[in-house]
Amino acid sequence: MTMADPVPPGADAPAPATVGPYRLGRLLGSGASGRVHAAVDGRGREVAVKIVRRERATEPGFRTRFRREIGAARRMPARYTAPVVDADPDGDPPWVATALLRGPTLDRRIRDGGPLRGRELTRLATGLLRALAAMHRTGLVHRDLKPANVVLTPRGPMVVDFGIAHTPGDTRMTRTGGTLGTPAYLAPEQVDGTVPEPGPAADVHAFGAVLVFAATGAPPYPGDTVPAVLYRLLHGTPDLGATPEPLRAVAAACLRRDPAERPSAAALLARVRRRGRAVAVAVAAAVAVGVPAVVLLRPDGPATAPDPVPAAERADVPGAGPAATAPVPPPTTAGPVVDLGHRADRVVAAAGRIHVADPDGRAVTVLDPAGAVLGRADVGGFPAALAVAPDGRRLYVALSSTPTRVVAVDTQSLTVTASAEIGTGAGAEIVWSPDVVAGPDAVVVTDPRSSTVTALDPATLRPLGTAEPASRPVAADAAGDAIVVAGSDPGGGSRIETVRPPWTAAATVVPGPDDVLDLVALPGGAVVPAVAGTADGVPGLRLLGPDGTVRATRADVPASRLAAAPGLVYALDASTGTVTVLDAGTLATVAEIPGAGAAADLAVAPDGRALYLTAGRTLRIVTAQ
Repeated sequence: MTMADPVPPGADAPAPATVGPYRLGRLLGSGASGRVHAAVDGRGREVAVKIVRRERATEPGFRTRFRREIGAARRMPARYTAPVVDADPDGDPPWVATALLRGPTLDRRIRDGGPLRGRELTRLATGLLRALAAMHRTGLVHRDLKPANVVLTPRGPMVVDFGIAHTPGDTRMTRTGGTLGTPAYLAPEQVDGTVPEPGPAADVHAFGAVLVFAATGAPPYPGDTVPAVLYRLLHGTPDLGATPEPLRAVAAACLRRDPAERPSAAALLARVRRRGRAVAVAVAAAVAVGVPAVVLLRPDGPATAPDPVPAAERADVPGAGPAATAPVPPPTTAGPVVDLGHRADRVVAAAGRIHVADPDGRAVTVLDPAGAVLGRADVGGFPAALAVAPDGRRLYVALSSTPTRVVAVDTQSLTVTASAEIGTGAGAEIVWSPDVVAGPDAVVVTDPRSSTVTALDPATLRPLGTAEPASRPVAADAAGDAIVVAGSDPGGGSRIETVRPPWTAAATVVPGPDDVLDLVALPGGAVVPAVAGTADGVPGLRLLGPDGTVRATRADVPASRLAAAPGLVYALDASTGTVTVLDAGTLATVAEIPGAGAAADLAVAPDGRALYLTAGRTLRIVTAQ
């Protein structure tokens, strides 16, 4: 979510320090309906939180419209927008949290850098057409596509702000005597009422206007006043300025006054793709006869498959060896800091592979133990949790979607081989993200919204069984052939539960602490949760026996993410990036790895000889001497 409108002074009361489970940060922007802040949750995950202005929240029907806005945004394919990760339309004030997109709006980009040219303009056109085609396939119509609602991310343009999106048949959001949308980018039928219910063709018209603006720096119907703009829209001809061919012809087709004469987004996308293939053939022919040619790179090209045997994939390289079966000294030597080129979130490690979530790009980046990028897997949604099969052949990604979805990725080809949906999406809003744990015989996904724990076949992701724990599952870890789940109830009474085959009920249930942020399971049935401490004032780590009794407490070790190696527990303080290594049996400090600033997640290599930390747009590698 990105808003680029100027912040009017004194437009609203000061923002609270927190909203729901999120700690608010810098103001990203402000508009008529509310403010957008950068924020972080208890696990250090960054989001954008839109807080509705109180005067808007009291308007008749506003909460109904806002609830519909959230529903519309959740139905939008996640690859093309900032997915909703949490919301409270009934809050005081109402708010919604989405993934934090990195990049300027198209409006800002043109104001700061001038019109787009060449491949940059083609990339925008192709990306927006993909988004519109996907949106229209799901039955959504945006109705307010404009430069301020297009964010230019490293993975391509994203469409945001579904504040007036609607589905066919839904006319409740149209105000009598009023016009929804931004005048310079409206379709004629949205103004003159000739079409009772503007549909996808209105979005196509808006796309044409956005394309002209991107190519020329001005909309096709300029004017100093709203009436002047609307008059030109209804009675004049669009000014295409210096829009270059072939996109000039595309814009002209989109801006036809009669919506029935406009091509669909899907047809336009096929047209642009055909031209792209023709150019590629011409380049190939030129190369074949020895003529110098410029190679055109597709912005959405397929992920690059990893090399069969990367140079750093040797057993003597930390992180590449077989899984440790006995305690090894923790890694403490600073290694490379890899610039990933995207925001780095969750991370998980297999022997010889590091997998880093790219939430803004709806993908996972794969690296070797030395930090060389081997390729990327497009997972089609916001990756909330990662897990790798014990043999390293499959990566499992739980997505923050509605309903929760999990995908299996072949770690050699980096292609999705199976997917499954968990729950129905009904019930609680997304306060905690889904978690995923991979074992040899099952992949287990916790879904906080439906309060379920579902086991899936590792190869096909077909369901093997579903359990309903006593409290909402918020964190999980593997314990032999079982899964240990920490639950949280808003009114207290949290639990630590063990679920094992046939995956239909909890095998054991013991008392657990409130406010669990993460959990690691230890041999023998003990567990170590990281606790926020907002309920009882005791944050940090706790070592719990199989019966739930507290064996040790480390309130002096702030932690939001945990990892484990034989005999050791690694605790990450997300605010500083410091990692404390503790003895798993006593929680005594074994080592401390200084931080280098806020970090998102950590993972330990199976051989215990390498530690990986994600922070900002980087992967930090720490190795054993």
